[in-house]
Amino acid sequence: VSSPPSRLLLHSGSFFLHTPRPGAYLANPPFDPAVVAAMAVRMEALLEASDLAGERLTFVCVVPAWTKPRGPHLPAWQRLAGSPHTTCALTLPRAQHAYVDGEQQLRGKGHACGRSRHDTSLLVLQSAAAAREVPFTEPMQARLRRAFSLANTGEHPLQKTANGC
Repeated sequence: VSSPPSRLLLHSGSFFLHTPRPGAYLANPPFDPAVVAAMAVRMEALLEASDLAGERLTFVCVVPAWTKPRGPHLPAWQRLAGSPHTTCALTLPRAQHAYVDGEQQLRGKGHACGRSRHDTSLLVLQSAAAAREVPFTEPMQARLRRAFSLANTGEHPLQKTANGC
């Protein structure tokens, strides 16, 4: 993902009504199977349109690793992971990564990151042009894993970032 953080954090209304410009976007939806499934459908439509236009479009999705063989969550996860536009699927074991709880922007600097309650999937969906011109390489994958990892000291490596985590 090469977009500046300010572009990634820009909010311009409902994802389901918004048509993003070419670029890379982070998607961290509510962990609800219906929302994740609807997001997957919308992303597919946007990526297909980008393919037709020859534009680069990338989504990096952060969702629970809903891979257990039973339950209402599996079809939503499979929709994202099994997309023809999915170019990378990483699983972050819960004991090896952290997260920032919602409303961190209201809590100020120094708000602690929490250990994840479950394994997390990082799924990268790309248009054909994005996959060809900006492939999600091993070094990029390693950088993403490091960004989510817990340091040996238990401190989250992103604690010193501008978002106060």
